[in-house]
Amino acid sequence: MYTTQKIRKAAAVIDQVAEMHGVSRQQVCEALQSVIESGQNNAASSEKSIWNRFHFAGAAPTAEELILWAASLVREKRIGG
Repeated sequence: MYTTQKIRKAAAVIDQVAEMHGVSRQQVCEALQSVIESGQNNAASSEKSIWNRFHFAGAAPTAEELILWAASLVREKRIGG
């Protein structure tokens, strides 16, 4: 899936977001997990098609994987859209 280096970069992004907003890393990760759960449980077919493209290493995606996947969607949009 993602390289260790990319996961570390995503972890650094999470740390930066936490610092910028004056919250803990754990709070940022919990918010991202909420986004993941909401996206995966959304019944709207347009949302499902996007989330079905999300591939991750374990049984459930991590906050770091969400960051990397979202970044890839932004790059796709810039290039193709």
